Amino acid sequence: MCMGIGQYHPAKLAEYECPESPKSIHSGVFTTFTGLNKVFPLLKTLSLSLVCAFLLLSFSGCQKYPDGPLLSLRTKAHRMCENWKRVKEYENGTDITSTAMSHIYSESRNIFMDGTFSYNLSTDNGSVSYSGTWVFSTDKTIVNFAYVVGTTNVNETFLILRLKEGDMWLRETTFSGDIYEYHFAPN
Repeated sequence: MCMGIGQYHPAKLAEYECPESPKSIHSGVFTTFTGLNKVFPLLKTLSLSLVCAFLLLSFSGCQKYPDGPLLSLRTKAHRMCENWKRVKEYENGTDITSTAMSHIYSESRNIFMDGTFSYNLSTDNGSVSYSGTWVFSTDKTIVNFAYVVGTTNVNETFLILRLKEGDMWLRETTFSGDIYEYHFAPN
């Protein structure tokens, strides 16, 4: 027969085991069922899985960019700041990389944390270099590059499709309605 809480002597705990139920040790307010220890690892795993699923579902609705990432430990500015080279180019959904890049010897867009950038392009028709400033929109879904070429002020505005460490995709819509998508990788 089992003894209830408060009906034991601490020095004789072994005498108070219940053979007909899981082994138990009664101690004041706290009760530990040693027979249930086999269930606890399963409960811990199940609880961890539920927490992970909840977090995954919570973040999936908050994805900032259409093509990722889902979650990053680096800030958007840190992911933006890199020495980038264009690796793919699309015009209205058609891959034009080979045509667009056929005359380019080298290209780099170096983006810095202080809000400045430099651009260098070398083609078979000559070279072009300029520098300017960059800034995110308030919600950080758009980036604007402002610079001067000769006496002309230029503002390039891009929708950010992907901004991962080592991977940046930008989309630009021209005044004529053409849509250009640029994929960049570290230089």
